[in-house]
Amino acid sequence: IHVELPDGVGKELIIVNDCSADRSEREIMAVIRRHPEVEVKYLRHEANKGKGMAIRTGLKAVTGDYVIIQDADLEYDPEDFNLLLTCLIDNDKRVVYGSRFLNRENKHSYLSF
Repeated sequence: IHVELPDGVGKELIIVNDCSADRSEREIMAVIRRHPEVEVKYLRHEANKGKGMAIRTGLKAVTGDYVIIQDADLEYDPEDFNLLLTCLIDNDKRVVYGSRFLNRENKHSYLSF
């Protein structure tokens, strides 16, 4: 929510809850209430449909030019979004992929992968 993007780049936050059975909805609603200054599109699946369908649901709600997909486990550091966006904007690229596995110090990098 608090990441400052490059000049001229707006932010649209879309959250898809894929029928989580934990406290996700409560936490999401608390964040939305704490940050009324941020426009959030909150979408829910009534049944678990998997990550692929959650991504498709979210993509249907996108109105901007760029999309960054972020799991709730913060697989990517949101501060790195600017690196991705700068690469797209300055180098006229169509897609940029990040990888949690390229950084050996990343706490989310598992040897099994």
